[in-house]
Amino acid sequence: MSAASGSAARGRGDTSRARATGSTGLGLAIVDAVARAHEGRAEAAGTAGRTCFTLVLPLPDDHRGTRRP
Repeated sequence: MSAASGSAARGRGDTSRARATGSTGLGLAIVDAVARAHEGRAEAAGTAGRTCFTLVLPLPDDHRGTRRP
């Protein structure tokens, strides 16, 4: 994972934050694992108090000319 590769990406949540929010911080590690499994990537960018997360997944090779109903 790009900028979000902190302790959460390694599967260990920030314990001080976990106490404050009730979260273990594993969400980003799960997103990163899904992205990598599908040959994509997860990105994070932001400033203090505001973060934007993006999940980028490749289109299948046969995506051109097909439409979903």
